[in-house]
Amino acid sequence: MGRLALISARQLGLFTRRQARDMAGCSDKALRTLLLSGQIERVRRGVYKWSAVPASFEQSVLAACLATSGAVACGVTAMALLGYLPARHRWGRAVHVVTLQGREQPVAAGVRVHRTRSLAGHERRKLSGVPVTSPARTLKDVAGVLTYPELEEFIGHLLATRAVTLSELERVETELRAPFGGGRKGAARLRSCLAAVGAGRPVESVLEHRVLVLLRRAQLPEPSTQVSIHDHSGRFVARVDFAYPTKRVAIEVDGYRWHSAPSAFRSDRLRDNRLDDLGWRVYRVTERDVREGLPELIGQLRRRLRRDATESPVAS
Repeated sequence: MGRLALISARQLGLFTRRQARDMAGCSDKALRTLLLSGQIERVRRGVYKWSAVPASFEQSVLAACLATSGAVACGVTAMALLGYLPARHRWGRAVHVVTLQGREQPVAAGVRVHRTRSLAGHERRKLSGVPVTSPARTLKDVAGVLTYPELEEFIGHLLATRAVTLSELERVETELRAPFGGGRKGAARLRSCLAAVGAGRPVESVLEHRVLVLLRRAQLPEPSTQVSIHDHSGRFVARVDFAYPTKRVAIEVDGYRWHSAPSAFRSDRLRDNRLDDLGWRVYRVTERDVREGLPELIGQLRRRLRRDATESPVAS
C-alpha cells in the first residue's frame, strides 16, 4: 500500500493496474478489495484513483494518457492545460492525446487519439504533472482549428505567460517555410500571425497583448512596447506599456492585481503628472475596457494621432 501511495502521489492520485501489479506487488484480488471497500475508484480501463483525492481537469487528462499507452495530451486539450481556451472551444467530453503511428491503442470513450510520425523529446513537456505537447508543438497542432483572432490571442498568451520565447516562435516560422512544412492544416494562417508578432519588445501580460490585438484590428499604427521615457536632462521618468513617441502618447494597461492597491494608485497618478509636465498624454485602460473592445480609446487615439507632435520626446 505504501508503494502504491508513492506511485499515485506522482500522478495526481492515479495509478494503473500494471503499475499496481509490477511496481507495488498488488494483486488483482487486492485491487478488487480496495474497490469494494471504496478506497479506490476506477476512472478508466486499467486506471484507478484514490477516492479521497479530489477530481480535477488535469487528473482527467492524465487518466486518458495513462489509459492510452505512451500518449501525451495534445491539441485543444494541451491548449487548455496551457491556460487558454476560446469560448467556442469550452471544455467538452473528448480528451485529445497523441501517440506514435504503429502503436495499437484501445478505443476509450471520451478520448480522441491522434497519431503522428514524429514526437521528439523537445516536443514533450510535463505540465501540472500531465505529459503534454510543448507550447510550440501545440501552437502548430491547433492552427487549423482556431480562427485568426483566436490564434493571435493564443500566441500572445504564450508570450505573456513566458511559455514560449520569440526565438522559439521564429523557429516555428522557419519550420513552416521548409519543404512540406506548409502542408500542415492552418500553416498559412499561423505564418501570417507569427509575422505580426513582436514589433519592438514583447508585451508583458495577457491583458497587454489583448490591447495590442484590438489596436491592430482597428488598423491604428503599431505602437512601441515597454518604452522608457526620460526628461530633458536624461533622467528616467517612467516606463510605459505602449507609446507613440513622436506624438507623445502613452497607453497604460491597469491590471487589477498590480494597480488596485492605494499606494499603487497614488504612484501611478504622480508618475502621470510628471509625464504630463513633459507634454505626454497618458491613456489608462482597465480590464473592463478591454472586454468592451476599447471603442472610446480607439476613437481618442485616431484623433490624437492625426495631430503633429510639436517636439520630439526623449524616449528609448
